[in-house]
Amino acid sequence: MNITQENIDALNAVVKVKLEPNDYTERVDQALKNYQKKVAMPGFRPGKVPSSLVKKMYGKTILAEEVNRLLSDSLYKFITDNKLDILGNPLPKEEVNNAVELDLGKEFEFHFDMALAPAFNVDLSKSATLTEYAVRVDDKLINNYVQDITRRYGQVAPADTAGDGDLLMGDFVELDANGEIVPGGIFKSSTIFLDNPAKDHHKDLVSAKVDDKFDLTTEQIADNINDLASKLGVEPHAAEGLKNKFRFTVKTISRLVPAEMNQEFPSKNCR
Repeated sequence: MNITQENIDALNAVVKVKLEPNDYTERVDQALKNYQKKVAMPGFRPGKVPSSLVKKMYGKTILAEEVNRLLSDSLYKFITDNKLDILGNPLPKEEVNNAVELDLGKEFEFHFDMALAPAFNVDLSKSATLTEYAVRVDDKLINNYVQDITRRYGQVAPADTAGDGDLLMGDFVELDANGEIVPGGIFKSSTIFLDNPAKDHHKDLVSAKVDDKFDLTTEQIADNINDLASKLGVEPHAAEGLKNKFRFTVKTISRLVPAEMNQEFPSKNCR
């Protein structure tokens, strides 16, 4: 393997990575052996497909995967070993890399654009003054953080009765002015999320149960045209002209149950 860096200017460089067959052959062979153990193919027992057939069918795919891993590892090591201060990550030069034909036993060369961090010095006078801010951590801040993190690692569970913060999954069907289902009208399975606390136009849905039916206006279904169009499965321009009500039949009720804050919580979730 040969890795070289060509500086374009003070802030830009191109890294060229040249791979020879001995750089990737062993990795590819091992990956093929591992794949052979679990591949299933008609006419062969699991794990008994001939290696030559596995190589013929999956060799290029596995080669591409191993080359990508090798490039990632090599670039990271090159940056670390040379103590390069870069901005973001190296970006592949598509016009060069896309032209590479991956075949076992061949040499490959890949190019990557790399942004170099500018060097600068901060000359602070001894007379300069800096403000030190003291952050006050009160009980309210702690409680809000605990509430947020336990919800983040919580689990979704079914509920029998809807409440604030629940997600209702159900069917929307279009009604006419007499409250009858429009033949061939809009029918869509979608969701309604109840805020915590629920908004005024969702108050009727609090305490809803599975199979309950509610006749809703478009304003009760969504707060904006794009959201309404998505929920009803129509284009935004079609949603703008909708005046009919929609019957919403509740199919499932999902609730986010916060994780329990105990001695096991930090070790299981906050790594």
